[in-house]
Amino acid sequence: MPGRADRIFYAPPALLARQSFPVPDDEAHHLTRVLRVSDQAEVRFVDGEGNAAVVRVTRRAEGLSADVLERPGREPPRSPEVHLAIATNKGSDFEEILTRLAEIGVRVVHPFTAARSVPRGAGGRARAERWSRMARTGMKIAGSAHLMRITPVLEWSDALALPGDCRILCEAGGEPLLRSVRGETVLVLIGPEGGFTDEERAEAIGAGFVAGSLGAGNLRATTAAVLAAGFMMSGCEA
Repeated sequence: MPGRADRIFYAPPALLARQSFPVPDDEAHHLTRVLRVSDQAEVRFVDGEGNAAVVRVTRRAEGLSADVLERPGREPPRSPEVHLAIATNKGSDFEEILTRLAEIGVRVVHPFTAARSVPRGAGGRARAERWSRMARTGMKIAGSAHLMRITPVLEWSDALALPGDCRILCEAGGEPLLRSVRGETVLVLIGPEGGFTDEERAEAIGAGFVAGSLGAGNLRATTAAVLAAGFMMSGCEA
């Protein structure tokens, strides 16, 4: 029997809008070589913008193709939107949490450089694609149709200018994080492993950020990012 539409795969919006489309190479590889789905299997594709389609996949000489069978209603975004601005740390430490943040439901991640950040190389397209791939993995694990966006690395001044109805500087000693949440878009600023400098802390407060705490004790920056995201999303759905 054909497979059921119980797994999620990704196709860019321009492809998913078509009635028939070629399955992207990475998803075709996963479907045929990893999952070994049968010909004419039915699976679910999403476009990262809230749209989904149940499709029938067919093996052809030129590759795997998909024919749309059904288009469920658009998945609404979670509210409020949670944005995390995270100071860059060691490459592996930062990248290991991207999939987890996407699973939790974070809408946008803004990496930025702070005074105590670990310097990063330019990275370029290869790094951007690697980060995007991690975000897609988290989206599919969570069963969501919304893809977490990861911006290019920002300077400190640009991070301070990011918009948000509620903008929180995450650090020990502030109000409990959830007490600070309000509005439709929440932005949480996470510092590097060494923490923010006194000057950065003063600049953030001067720019309108409110100090919010994750509890007693110090946390690794990556732990703080995942915990803050979890607090925000649980608060959104409480």
